[in-house]
Amino acid sequence: MLLFTRALAVDLTPYGVRVRCVCPSVADTPMMADALGRGVGETLATVALGVHTPEQIAGQILFLASGEAATINGAALVAGFGGVARSSFPV
Repeated sequence: MLLFTRALAVDLTPYGVRVRCVCPSVADTPMMADALGRGVGETLATVALGVHTPEQIAGQILFLASGEAATINGAALVAGFGGVARSSFPV
């Protein structure tokens, strides 16, 4: 997805289109709760890693769609609670 974002940015910049992607870590959704062995309706609040709310991810997307991010193109917003810095993902 990262390379696709970069390639699209290169191809679409002449048309005034900016391309970015959001790379969150774990999101507190029913699908992820099921994947981590949680019951229906159970949240991921007790999981020993950073967990995003859907609203936090939406905020990241809104930022990238705003004028504040006008200079960002061909890049990824990696929001992984420092997981990339540690080069591991503890799930």
